[in-house]
Amino acid sequence: MSTDRELILQQALDAVAGAAVEMGLPFDFVVAAAMQGLVDGARYLRVDREHLSSVFLAMTQAHDSHASVHPTLNVKARSA
Repeated sequence: MSTDRELILQQALDAVAGAAVEMGLPFDFVVAAAMQGLVDGARYLRVDREHLSSVFLAMTQAHDSHASVHPTLNVKARSA
């Protein structure tokens, strides 16, 4: 069962993803850039590196969830 915090974070991520895609940035590119930013120079890293696999899993799940809920946004952004 999801906690309120998890639901809030999921909604926040969905909103950011939707805005990025509407601005013409395909969400898969945004996720890939974020993952790269966690690894290269760790410019986005705020947790111990031991948690990165869990972070990547969450990002991948968010990507998959977003793509299934908003497939036309991803297609629109890629064709723009």
